[in-house]
Amino acid sequence: MSSSWGSLDLAIALARQAVHQDTARNYEEAARCYREAVVHFRTAADSGRCTKRVRQAVEEKCELYEKRLRRLDRHLLSKADLTKLFRDCVEHELKSEEESSSNGGSGRASRSSFVSSDSGNSGSDASVVSERSFNSEVLAENPYLKKGLNVIEKGKREDER
Repeated sequence: MSSSWGSLDLAIALARQAVHQDTARNYEEAARCYREAVVHFRTAADSGRCTKRVRQAVEEKCELYEKRLRRLDRHLLSKADLTKLFRDCVEHELKSEEESSSNGGSGRASRSSFVSSDSGNSGSDASVVSERSFNSEVLAENPYLKKGLNVIEKGKREDER
């Protein structure tokens, strides 16, 4: 019986820490603590060693903590800078396109060959504009970016409701 109580004690300590961090507006740490607390609460409740009354109390608290966790996750996601994620996705896609075009894939110009064709004007605004135009063209065709933007727009519409 000690292992389920140990897990329950740990869950309670994590829940207290989560509330403390939440009150201090340290939302990332609060979310982590809520998440771990729920896992430990569920482990303790599923061990079969808890009474029905304890299991019911644990379930109620888990629902409450999960609800708060969803709100924190939404808040953290809205504040997150996703540009690196999109940049990494686009760079991966560009590398894939370059590899497929060098292996006899589609006839599209790769970014490196396009930029190198403007390398004579490396310091001029014309090369920057042409690179941006090319990048915009490639980005507009990227199915991952399209899907990601659609999901973001859908989320914004849902949040506005």
